[in-house]
Amino acid sequence: MSQASQLIASQYRNAEINKRMWGDAFYYVKVFGAVGNGTTDDTSAIQLAIDSASLLGGGNVYFTPGVYLCGPLTLRDNVRLMGSGKITTTLKFKDAGNDHILSGTSIQNVGITDLTIEGNKSKQTVGDNGIMLQSVTTALIQAVTIKNVIGHAVAVQGSTNIEIDMNEFANNNGNGIMFSDTKMLDITSNSIHNNSQRGISSYGTIQNGSEYITISENEIYENTLDGIRLEYVSTTVNACRYVTIDGNIVRNNVSHGITVRAESTMITNNQVIENGTTSSEQGIVVQALNSVIDGNMVISNSGVGIDMGNCARCVVTDNLVTFSGLLGIEINSTVHTTVVGNTVMLNNKTNYGMTVTAGIMVHLGDPFVTADGFSENIVIANNRIENGNNQKYGVYVSADSKYVKITGNVCKGSGSVTDIYCLSNLISVDGNVTGASPPDVISISSTYDMQIPVHVEIFKITGNTTMNSLKLDGNILPFGKRVTIIFTGAMIVQNKSVANGNISLQGSVNLQSTTDTVLELLCTGTGWVETSRSIK
Repeated sequence: MSQASQLIASQYRNAEINKRMWGDAFYYVKVFGAVGNGTTDDTSAIQLAIDSASLLGGGNVYFTPGVYLCGPLTLRDNVRLMGSGKITTTLKFKDAGNDHILSGTSIQNVGITDLTIEGNKSKQTVGDNGIMLQSVTTALIQAVTIKNVIGHAVAVQGSTNIEIDMNEFANNNGNGIMFSDTKMLDITSNSIHNNSQRGISSYGTIQNGSEYITISENEIYENTLDGIRLEYVSTTVNACRYVTIDGNIVRNNVSHGITVRAESTMITNNQVIENGTTSSEQGIVVQALNSVIDGNMVISNSGVGIDMGNCARCVVTDNLVTFSGLLGIEINSTVHTTVVGNTVMLNNKTNYGMTVTAGIMVHLGDPFVTADGFSENIVIANNRIENGNNQKYGVYVSADSKYVKITGNVCKGSGSVTDIYCLSNLISVDGNVTGASPPDVISISSTYDMQIPVHVEIFKITGNTTMNSLKLDGNILPFGKRVTIIFTGAMIVQNKSVANGNISLQGSVNLQSTTDTVLELLCTGTGWVETSRSIK
């Protein structure tokens, strides 16, 4: 089916749904005395039409083409305000209206479709909203333009089953859409741009958070703050859950692209492009439980591409993160989270003077999302990581992180210092493709506490001497790491039970190597244990 056919089918389907909700009764506002010339105050006539329609069981309050000057209007049960089209029908808020333009409280089955609301903000002094819905059950806002409102274009509070689709919200002093404590809210196919706060924003209370929220296929751009921000009631209580953010284009917003502090959230298939102007403004910021960040294109944002802070039980998968000003993906004070199958390339493009720059970074707390607690039980697997202009490491794990597994990543040449750098002992690093091949020969001239790069898994050593301990750069002992040592000549490896080293060999004696002896060791976090050997 072509795009035009899909649009026609959608419009027909919507018309049928609207007919079932509001029936065939039409109440023409001009019959009730409205003029629609842009200068006559039509408030009383429009309100009379709304009240009459509701009193008689509901229907459609219809505006023929024109500009209807009005003050605040009150919505009623079972009534839709319907224009002849958002190009031909305009409700213009009169000077010093100083209230919500359209508002409804504790009502049901209301609609606003096919018209423009002009907020006339330069002539207002109080920051109220274009449409305000409070404790409303079942509402439709469709094919409406709301512009130049001194407050939010649409505000929804404590309501259920609200659909906002195919609208344009632009040049308002507040947010495009603000919602709180609302359930079953569908925000689809809207253009939300050039508002003085956020494109879409939420807040909530600990008693009544928002649930079952869908934000899909919107274009959200050039707003003064975040493109999308789902807020929390406090740093420990999320105000949204069961949220889907899918298929949106979020671009050129002055602050973060998408900020989500919620539970059970799907952030999927979005294009998050060129948001932010400083290092502290990110593409996607997540502080969430049980959430998935999947299939997004996160491109050219000023700070971190994807910033996971204070998260638990999340999955970051199959995203393209590129040309970020700072880190590609940051895992910050987060637990039980998997970062798998992402392409992280050409990040850290801006030199912000950071000490640590990496494609993927795992650490504790600041600097980017204020968080607390260790990052632990993290899996970084099967990602493709490439270098950026100022990128020192492909993967960086701080000393305060625990139980991190780094496996199957292709990160050859991804860091100017090294590809994988881990400062924690409680790390497993294996099966990665890195840029620095282990040296053919490491020479030992005397009894030696050997150090090797953190990414090395197989290496050769030579020298007629003794080795009694093994550590990785930074004197770390990453739990679960496996190494294979190939000896090129005679050497003694001292058993911990015999000498004061950190290598526990099978049996109670030292190992006397010969040419091509192979020794495999497993790190316990405090030392090494032999898993196998081959002596030729």
